[in-house]
Amino acid sequence: MKALSPEVRALLKTRQFYACDLVALTLVGGATHHYSAGDCDVVDVDGARYACGGMSGPFWISEGRQGSISQKLGTQADTLTIDLLPGKSTIEGMPWGEAAARGLLRGATLDYRVGLAPAPVTAACWPVPLTGSVREFLGFVGESDGGGSQFVLNAADARQRLQSPWPRNLYSPSCCEWVGSAGCGIDTAPFAVATTAQAGSSGSVIVLTLSQDNGYFDLGSVEITSGANAGLSRSIRSYVKGSPGAITLMTPFPNDPAVGDHLVLHPGCDGSFSPRGCPKFGGTPTLRFRGQPFVPAPTTAGA
Repeated sequence: MKALSPEVRALLKTRQFYACDLVALTLVGGATHHYSAGDCDVVDVDGARYACGGMSGPFWISEGRQGSISQKLGTQADTLTIDLLPGKSTIEGMPWGEAAARGLLRGATLDYRVGLAPAPVTAACWPVPLTGSVREFLGFVGESDGGGSQFVLNAADARQRLQSPWPRNLYSPSCCEWVGSAGCGIDTAPFAVATTAQAGSSGSVIVLTLSQDNGYFDLGSVEITSGANAGLSRSIRSYVKGSPGAITLMTPFPNDPAVGDHLVLHPGCDGSFSPRGCPKFGGTPTLRFRGQPFVPAPTTAGA
């Protein structure tokens, strides 16, 4: 059962109304972009203005193809497939194709609604004030197919997260806790290291100079606190000490860090008793180690 406001119910009873598809895209960093698939801008009851794209785009839902929603019973996730024609538009200052390639759209929250307003709608109404909207889908963007002049965004609702392996804790040589979690018990704040990006940095490799040994920040994280990427963080694939050294990221930042951008790095843990695991943090963390270092290998069979 879809929730309808009294105003929307009254409008639908008249059987004379204007309807258009609405998309609210909230990126992982928190920025929200509103788009209308209709031929005019509209303003929802909460004051959000949904842009139709005008002459430059983006244009949502190609002609004759509405967003395709697949709904299922039980715990299986509902999915949405929706078309996007970027045109000459950008998102967060970069072309849509580049944004998709850099992972800016992955994990974004996609709120797909149908907006309703009294008919007729004329140019004098611009932007059209909506009586209300009806939510058709709410989920998270996964893969984006295509590129260039047309994209296809695929999203799944929150039940997709129920598809994680179960049970959560399995017997393995490495620790099953995330560093810094309640189960781990490590306060990562004292181990944070502040520095700045140096010349030659890119979205996927940041050049810097630190005194820590090779691998100290492997599997850790870096947060940028100033510049175009302020407030965003990424996981660190590897760290190499040097003058300068560098960190390589698992997922690139949407913008290349500028010289002098402030960074905060947190060391990672490989879940072992090696120098890159629990001993790196010293003291009590080793008492909460949740691995089983002497568990037999998967190929071991007992008589």
